[in-house]
Amino acid sequence: MTLNKNTGSTLNVKLLEKIPEVLGKSSDQFLIDEVHTNEDGTQETRKTYELPARETFLAVVVDLFSRKVIGWSMQPRMTKDIVLNALLMAVWRRNPQKQVLVHSDQGSQYTSHEWQSFLKSHDLEGSMSRRGNCHDNAVAESFFQLLKRERIKKKIYGTREEARSDIFDYIEMFYNSKRRHGSSDQMPPTKYENQYYQRLGSV
Repeated sequence: MTLNKNTGSTLNVKLLEKIPEVLGKSSDQFLIDEVHTNEDGTQETRKTYELPARETFLAVVVDLFSRKVIGWSMQPRMTKDIVLNALLMAVWRRNPQKQVLVHSDQGSQYTSHEWQSFLKSHDLEGSMSRRGNCHDNAVAESFFQLLKRERIKKKIYGTREEARSDIFDYIEMFYNSKRRHGSSDQMPPTKYENQYYQRLGSV
């Protein structure tokens, strides 16, 4: 899950906010799962966002070292499955070699037997944030602000598949591979990671 497979990382907080302009309704919301910075600088972020397609939710896991989205899932309901699937993709892609600290909020998804069992079976350590602690969401907040501004703002998807296809394109084809970030020397996440590995291999 982390960029450096020999180090750990941490997952963090959930925050609930309203974004009326997305669906044109004051009840529209997105939920965030965000990450803390480790001493080694490698972190991850998971966040959940309500998309314009009716009752469609997105959960993502972001590597805070490179800002790369390494896991994501879309489902019509906000259940434990959406965060489990996003985390499963992240684990499959990163194959962490040391224990990873998964820091979440106190939602029911993270207290379920399935969630705890998943963490244990993948050598992930669960941790929960303090209730109402929303001060460490900068990276997840930034990702979803970009997603909203650059792709889904004022857009109404006709179907969930249309929304899924558009989000796939944004994450995999644009955000990870083309979008530059000030925190990664103005490089896209994938390029930043590749350059890191090249430097690591030359040491």
